Amino acid sequence: MLRLSGSLLVLGAVLVVVTTCRDDRGPAAPTEPTIRSATSVAAASGPVTLVGAGNIAKCGATGDDATAVLLDGIPGTVFAAGDAAYDNGTLTQYNSCYNLSWGRHKARTQPTPGERDYKTANAAGYFGYYGAAAGDPKQGYYSYDLGAWHIVVLNSGSPQLVPTTATSPQVQWLRADLAAHPARCTLAYWHNPLFDSKDAPNTAVRPLWDVLYGAGVDVVVNAHYAFYERFAPQTPAGVADPAQGIREFIVGTGGAEVMSFGTIRANSQVRSSGSFGVLKLTLDDARYSWQFVPVAGKTFSYGANGPQGLAGGKRVIIAISRGGYYGAGSPAAALEHLETYLRGVFGFMGIPNPEFIIADGIQVGPEHREKSIASALQAATSLRAA
Repeated sequence: MLRLSGSLLVLGAVLVVVTTCRDDRGPAAPTEPTIRSATSVAAASGPVTLVGAGNIAKCGATGDDATAVLLDGIPGTVFAAGDAAYDNGTLTQYNSCYNLSWGRHKARTQPTPGERDYKTANAAGYFGYYGAAAGDPKQGYYSYDLGAWHIVVLNSGSPQLVPTTATSPQVQWLRADLAAHPARCTLAYWHNPLFDSKDAPNTAVRPLWDVLYGAGVDVVVNAHYAFYERFAPQTPAGVADPAQGIREFIVGTGGAEVMSFGTIRANSQVRSSGSFGVLKLTLDDARYSWQFVPVAGKTFSYGANGPQGLAGGKRVIIAISRGGYYGAGSPAAALEHLETYLRGVFGFMGIPNPEFIIADGIQVGPEHREKSIASALQAATSLRAA
């Protein structure tokens, strides 16, 4: 990730609204699941915000402090997408590490567990910390409504205790929940993704996708891998499906660790590793938009229309010297690369017009050197007065 010296505050990026919410919700089931009461989340229609990440807090690290500061400035419901307290999800780690940062947003957090949480028997630390917000400790899956959207929270933290097989109680509950809540727009989140640009597809969670895809669910959010990745809408088999596919986000960037990519998976549209941040989803009555918000000091973020520079409004002045003559019209102009490269770099950061002071011909001879330096100094004086 590129950096500028000093600290840059995250600026609002332009978001493109994506209208993919669909009406086809599949056949109704004869049974109605028990839905946990969610009095802390919004029930009215209109734009609402769901923001968060996974892989969050590690004692002795500071990444979670930085992402918690991002949450301070973003109202709405917070999702914690698993592995929130490294390394074993003990109650002590939740209270001593996670609680010092993201804990100040606990009252508005809707969590899901990760496999680290189950390193403590029955994820007792996770369920003990979040209490009723985490659902039934024997299940860890639940749903709630947020504005016009239905939100489903699933549990992939322990295949042994809470399996995700096609005939499992969790998948049967999921079918019933979706049938009982035929909202036009639905989002689901849990910890382990089906697709990622690190490992082979995680077929253990494919039955969740099969049900979600069949019900016309729009968005899936996961974590587990400590990077950010966004996929184009696709089927459970990984086939691109712009009309009916599910868009998957991986946002394991909560602050505990960073991770590199492996083989780039088909349909992967955007990837970012090495930086912490949160995913902000704006959910409206029939549409949604998104923005990956990095911690302060980063120079670009990812929105619905790709990378967006965060350093706009900055004035950049670059002084360079060259041994020969490489300016426009010179015989060696085709060999010029430094100025072109720097324009591209700063343009990517949102600074499309950096100003250059160039001393050409330094090695041509003493007379050329003296004249070129004098011209560059005069240009610098003019810039100073501007």
